[in-house]
Amino acid sequence: MNKSHLFQVILFMLFLTVPAVFYLVRELSIKDGNSQSGSYENAVVVEEKEMLPVQETSPSVPEEQEELPEPGQKKYVSEILGIGFYYLENQGNQTISIHESGNKVYVNYDSSEPESGQYVEIFAKSPDDTLVEAVEKRLLSGYSEEDCEVYVVDTGMDQYPDTYEKVNIRVAPEWEDMQEFFRLYENCPFRYTQSNGISYFLGDSEHSDKFLFFSIGQYGISASAEGTKGWQDTIEFLD
Repeated sequence: MNKSHLFQVILFMLFLTVPAVFYLVRELSIKDGNSQSGSYENAVVVEEKEMLPVQETSPSVPEEQEELPEPGQKKYVSEILGIGFYYLENQGNQTISIHESGNKVYVNYDSSEPESGQYVEIFAKSPDDTLVEAVEKRLLSGYSEEDCEVYVVDTGMDQYPDTYEKVNIRVAPEWEDMQEFFRLYENCPFRYTQSNGISYFLGDSEHSDKFLFFSIGQYGISASAEGTKGWQDTIEFLD
């Protein structure tokens, strides 16, 4: 083979090799580009996921708990008589004591005699009778209607439930001075007739088998630190 023929063979081989090399380089570049492009897209997706807003949820609210008594406040419950009430145990330099005897519960200072001072008295009642009828039957039997009468007291100023009803016994005739009043007062049931101190009867339509009588007098025994409620204002009728 002469030199001229050898040179032609070499040129022919180069002609076949160069396009193949070019094609191989181009394919590798495309694959590398696709690989880089795919990695970038994945990075963008991850970044978008991190930027998604967190869904806000309302915090769980605990159920409302029963209101606790005030500091120093106690509750007295008589299961036998079917009543309950609150009172402040310490008032000033005095301590309040409770004494239950028969159908009465006494509320007074511990320096006093147990069966003195303020009290609530519990009476049995026919469910068919109104409170007025029950008081008349129980306490005005044998008394003249011209001397004593039962009347309904407005409970608007009180803090009692709507089912409570309040009545009182009063001297029926008109009187001009206290001397005449006390003379007429003798014709009505002693202690149960309204005079110059606080006293009244109380009933509850949801507990129609009993009614109460309060003898409070001219001073208060508080059930709240603010002094806005007396113990009698917190009375509850119990089953």
